[in-house]
Amino acid sequence: MNKLILVLSLVLIPSLKLIGQIPNFTVLDSNQVQYEFHEFIEENKTTLVTYWAEWCAPCRWELNSWKDYTENWLDHKNLNLIAISTDDEDDYNAAIAMWNENEWQGQLLFSNSIGSSIPRYFLYDKNQELIRDKTGYSSDDVVELDHIIDSLNNFISPIREKLKEEIDVGILNNQLTLRSSIDLGLVEIMIYSIDGGLVAYHKAEIFGNSLYFNSYNDLTGIFVIQLLGENLEFSQLLYAN
Repeated sequence: MNKLILVLSLVLIPSLKLIGQIPNFTVLDSNQVQYEFHEFIEENKTTLVTYWAEWCAPCRWELNSWKDYTENWLDHKNLNLIAISTDDEDDYNAAIAMWNENEWQGQLLFSNSIGSSIPRYFLYDKNQELIRDKTGYSSDDVVELDHIIDSLNNFISPIREKLKEEIDVGILNNQLTLRSSIDLGLVEIMIYSIDGGLVAYHKAEIFGNSLYFNSYNDLTGIFVIQLLGENLEFSQLLYAN
């Protein structure tokens, strides 16, 4: 099933371990001391991880576009901000010099763990679930990114019940899709905006291994999908673009 957020599985890391959906792998700090990546992930914080390189002009443009926002993100938005350089070891000093000269903020690390084009960033909510995966630079993206970070900071994480592994929910092209590996019976389906406003409500019978879908108008942004039924309480935070 098409997922709400395009997850390309291009973070290629041997023996991958996960914290929520955040991968864990070996990184170096600016002093070339080795750590596990999850040592830099403080719990109960939104996490923004960006991949860049000293030679990459669009990476510099993106990091510079963030400069007016990063101090606020770090001071007031409860954010883990981590920049991972993909430079070769011979270029570490050049990357560190560029980082310092531009006065970029956040935790600078080094790793070649990304298997795709850069710049690329991953935004995770406080449950360490992936909210946004974006490749490439666009000048107006930082405004939307700031709005999403602000929304996540004010959002109380939804309930995650044991049925999570048996229910798959997504939004694509203004269409909600839902598949369950078990019979759920009659289910109330509610879509809430990030500020708690009810966007849509209806009921449906959900049977095991069948695909349910329903179309809506202008489903873009961050939503909470809640399912209620007999012995069922399920919520999931989704980002639709």
